[in-house]
Amino acid sequence: MICSTWCSFSDFVKEVRISFACKRLEDESHSIESISYESGFPSLTNFNKQFKQITGKTPKEYREEYFRILNTK
Repeated sequence: MICSTWCSFSDFVKEVRISFACKRLEDESHSIESISYESGFPSLTNFNKQFKQITGKTPKEYREEYFRILNTK
């Protein structure tokens, strides 16, 4: 995450939204598009860009990695 000690309010809000999205991505019954809107992003394109900026992965990559790790345990 970007905010380790201090960040702007908008960066803080972005991180909260991405954190919420990460939890929602752990449930395959929700589409990435619906999660983007539930998380407060105005468009899927904007969500994908902001998500990758924060996590280093696209939402699809994040979800795939989560389930790959889950299935190897």
